[in-house]
Amino acid sequence: MQQSDRNSALNTQSDSSVLIASESNAGLLFQQGEDAYWTGEFDKSRQLWQQALAAYEESGDRTQSAATLNKIAIAYRAVKEYPEALEYHEKSLTIARDANDQKGIAIALDGIGTVYAVQRQYPAALSALSESLSINRSIDYKKGEVNNLNHLGLLAVQQQDFPTALDYYGQSLTLAQATNFLEGETRALMGHGFAYHRQADYAESLSYNQQALMLSRQLNKPLLVFLSLKNTAINYLRLEQYEAAADAYRQSWELVKAFHNEREKAHISEQLGTTYLKLENYSEALGYYQQSLSIRQSMPERIANRSKEAQALKNIGFVYNKLEAYDQAIEFYKSSLAIAQSLNQTDDVSHTLLLLGVSYGHNEEYIEAIDYYRQSVDLLPPERKKSVLYTLERTLTRAKRTYIQREKIEPTEMLAILEGALALYEATGIDETFSDLFIDDSVELGATTVGIRSVVGPLAKMHWELGNFDQAISFLERESSIREKNMIENLGFSGTSVALSGLDITTSSYELNASVTAFVDNLTDSDTVAELSLLTILRRKGRTLEGLVAHSQRHLSGADERSKELLAALRDKSTLLSNLYFNGDSFSDEDYEAREKEIKAEITEIEKELEEIGEAAAQQSNQQFSEIVSTKAVRELIPTEAALIELVTYRPYEVTGFLSRFTEPRYAAYILTREGEIQAVDLGASAVINQQVAQYRKALKNRSANIDQISKQLSELVIAPIRPLIGDKTQLLIAPDDQLNVIPFEALVDEQGRYLIEAYQISYLSSGRDLIGFQRADSQGNTEGVRSPVIIANPDYASPAERSTDLSSIDTETVPISSNPNSNSNVNLRAVEVDKLTFSALPGTAVEADKISTFLPDATVLTQQQATESAIKKIASPSILHIATHGFFLPDVPSAQNGDSRGGLGASFDIVDGTSTGDLLPVDIATENALLRSGLALAGVNVRSSGGDRITEDGIFTALEAANLNLNGTQLVVLSACETGVGTISDEDGVYGLRRAFAIAGAESQLMSLWQVDDIGTSELMALYYENLIEKKQGRSEALRNAQLELLNTGTYQHPYYWSSFIFSGDWAPLE
Repeated sequence: MQQSDRNSALNTQSDSSVLIASESNAGLLFQQGEDAYWTGEFDKSRQLWQQALAAYEESGDRTQSAATLNKIAIAYRAVKEYPEALEYHEKSLTIARDANDQKGIAIALDGIGTVYAVQRQYPAALSALSESLSINRSIDYKKGEVNNLNHLGLLAVQQQDFPTALDYYGQSLTLAQATNFLEGETRALMGHGFAYHRQADYAESLSYNQQALMLSRQLNKPLLVFLSLKNTAINYLRLEQYEAAADAYRQSWELVKAFHNEREKAHISEQLGTTYLKLENYSEALGYYQQSLSIRQSMPERIANRSKEAQALKNIGFVYNKLEAYDQAIEFYKSSLAIAQSLNQTDDVSHTLLLLGVSYGHNEEYIEAIDYYRQSVDLLPPERKKSVLYTLERTLTRAKRTYIQREKIEPTEMLAILEGALALYEATGIDETFSDLFIDDSVELGATTVGIRSVVGPLAKMHWELGNFDQAISFLERESSIREKNMIENLGFSGTSVALSGLDITTSSYELNASVTAFVDNLTDSDTVAELSLLTILRRKGRTLEGLVAHSQRHLSGADERSKELLAALRDKSTLLSNLYFNGDSFSDEDYEAREKEIKAEITEIEKELEEIGEAAAQQSNQQFSEIVSTKAVRELIPTEAALIELVTYRPYEVTGFLSRFTEPRYAAYILTREGEIQAVDLGASAVINQQVAQYRKALKNRSANIDQISKQLSELVIAPIRPLIGDKTQLLIAPDDQLNVIPFEALVDEQGRYLIEAYQISYLSSGRDLIGFQRADSQGNTEGVRSPVIIANPDYASPAERSTDLSSIDTETVPISSNPNSNSNVNLRAVEVDKLTFSALPGTAVEADKISTFLPDATVLTQQQATESAIKKIASPSILHIATHGFFLPDVPSAQNGDSRGGLGASFDIVDGTSTGDLLPVDIATENALLRSGLALAGVNVRSSGGDRITEDGIFTALEAANLNLNGTQLVVLSACETGVGTISDEDGVYGLRRAFAIAGAESQLMSLWQVDDIGTSELMALYYENLIEKKQGRSEALRNAQLELLNTGTYQHPYYWSSFIFSGDWAPLE
């Protein structure tokens, strides 16, 4: 061989050796990159694979070059550098397509699809992954198919298509298990965990992640173990299993320490800090948060994340705040704020400003706190501004508490804090009527109301305390207006049982007390104080009743079939509750309470469904509520000859540190006429007047010989201060309050020894706001569906009543009436012995019904065994409802009764002494109980059988049952029985009893008694009343006055006991 050929051969052999050496080195680099990747060293793995790529390219190995390009792309993907990842996958795809390498094409497409998926470029992702899956199935490459299915599952989760995602993960898991592809199986299990986690099914997610963790430990791939541990830890965290979460994160930390991956180290440190924060181990939390910050601050600029550094600073500030190290918290929050501002991250800036406000608030630097809250609000979009208010209220609560305790805050500073808070509220742009209730995590703060009223009210109190009465009244006026609007909405949606259980939906007492005090005591020359104080009274008194009436009428009018069924069920449940109360001895205490609870729960459920059905009607009825914006609306409706007298109890208002000082209640009287100014006068201490009321009532009921003297004493307290303000008015529209609800003003004696009835026509109102209601009723006509009058009288108490009375079958002509001479023995009435109640016959009611029916020839008359409880419940919208029977109000003390009295006291004409101290009526007890303790006796009551279709009625028709009647359009209800107008007293809201119940049922006006009345005398009064009302066409109130005057001028019934026991309330106009 020639030397030249030998040299050529040696060169060829040398090049081949170099190539072999290069490929061998490339393979080693490739494997080292693989090892680095599975220990989380993504940057190192990428560098090694890039060296391997250079070697493969030098050797011309296109297939391995393509595979290595995919690996480099995966390393970029691991650190979320997606553009670079996509670039390398596409280079790999180009090489594979040039070589028609189907497997290489599929692998590259899978990588491209995955990058698109995590970037939420869904169509491109689906296209690439679907093509890859199709190729892998065509070449039967199972591992590639498993990876495709896992990545398609990821894509579906990103699109929140969880059923599709779980289907893909399920296919992947099955195929991986069938081909013993452990890595693919592990990732399929992790995919299931991911899908369930995104659905907030953390328990199911945990189950799959635990399986993935067990499987990953079998592989020599620490990265898979780390990912499974991290997923498991976040599941435990969401499940609030904080100890287990901490353990999983600690194991993750031990793995990640060996990784050269600063991002993951910082992340796990942060998660450990969060977990220990949940465990309230603040020292550990602080340590891990500081470690996370240190790692992030030491990262090379290329991989540093300033936003996460700001979050780390914020986390540390939060822990310091928990440790009450507020100065340090503020320091770290400010450092975080500076970074967020430099990055123009508006949301983060706003949130950090909010946290600064919290720390300043905790540090009792309240003005600074509110300033930061304001800065936070200014950066938020309109729909998110109100979120700051919840935090503001926490700070305000602390400030108020600090001020109340007189620590560190002077009055002027507290005023500045509140003014800043008001400006913040106004900056949110929310409606003034917005309010919400949240429960603070801190037990010491409890529930807090969010709404501008929570600032306006304290501002009024602060100005009052500082003696700035003009400003105080201004804020009181604003608060009153806000509360009025809120009240309108609440009244429209309140359920009957809620309101009857004593729900206070009226104004707060301080508003009334302060405004009345300011006006009565002349504390300010403000022109608004007179208007505000009376306006507050008009907004307050009788408001619950107004809501109940609207609630009742809403369901009675236009009810669909389901509503009718529910209303019938509601009536049945009320009957069961009443029957239970009056037959309680048949139950043990435990069984009674259980049955009562059961019935009330059923009533609540029925009313809840009624409210849901009637929501639209409720919204419409809200518009019908009388939102009182000025007293002018009431003034214009007062007749020219009349004066409105609003009586109100109030406590002279004093405040220190937001706390009202306790003062004894007093009565005040407001007088309003059509043309005059608002006038008011203080009447004196409530205790003094109420005691005189009690003596007056007792003297009336006992027919005391010195009634005029006692009456004059009460008149001097109540009427004498008012009389100069009435002028020459001849009609008094009296809206009483407290114990004055249950006296006949007509029988008070003036300075000249005359009864008030001789000088004035008197009508009673819940409040002057009733005038607006009368006007609304008149304008609506409200006569559609109104039927002929109904008279119920002379029930047969002793015999079982007919099972059912069909009103449609009763002739509308007068039914013949006969007296029942049978009489049962009587017992003293006690609330605790209601099951023993029996009633005697009232022959006078037969005569009464006979006389009245001559004036009401078209009336339906029910007597004897027809006068049942079942029959009265079937009555619907009679024009007049007259009931003559026994009535009762059961107090907590015994009361004597006699068979000839409609409830107790006999018809003897003997005059008895009445100078002894009387008893006040009960105040502020459970209203539902009061509605059960007053009622009427009907046929069959003594044997507890009074008809009934589905339920046997017991003959005791309680006020609770009366409230469920349909009296919509009924112009007049007359209860010719005893004590029908009394009940439990509720300040500013009238009397709970039959008076309230028939108003709720829809009656426009009522004529009721205040004490146990004489049978024969009552019959005489009623005959005179109907003669005046029907034949002489007199007004409903005028007819009563003239009848009473006629009795007064007779010798037999001259004592006020006989003629003044009945009072008229409601619309006084003549019948239509």
